[in-house]
Amino acid sequence: MTESVQMVFILQARQPLTVDPRVALPRRDLRLVILADGGTGAPVREDVGNLDLEIHRVGMDGWASTIMEISHGQTFDITTNGEYCLLTAQALRAEFGLPERHPQTLIRYLDKVTMKESLARRVG
Repeated sequence: MTESVQMVFILQARQPLTVDPRVALPRRDLRLVILADGGTGAPVREDVGNLDLEIHRVGMDGWASTIMEISHGQTFDITTNGEYCLLTAQALRAEFGLPERHPQTLIRYLDKVTMKESLARRVG
């Protein structure tokens, strides 16, 4: 993430955020926008508390147009907290000309057997 990035879109579906996403970001001045799939439950787990986050409930098929509408030409990044949005995040990053993030290793995050085998090779 470069210094010129002004906002970060965090994609959320199925798995709620379990911590304040700001703890994972290098800068505190970023505008965080949670795009929560309209069909899911609460985007943030109850025990996390009131985080005062900007949350937009939009179906996954509307995320690209929502990003365009909200960003208004500002520089942004796209990320996710859950495996259910990894492919969508990758596709949106490509659509908006953002650099890929580890596309060659993405299968390790999506396939539990592959993930466990990869971890076993590293540990063993």
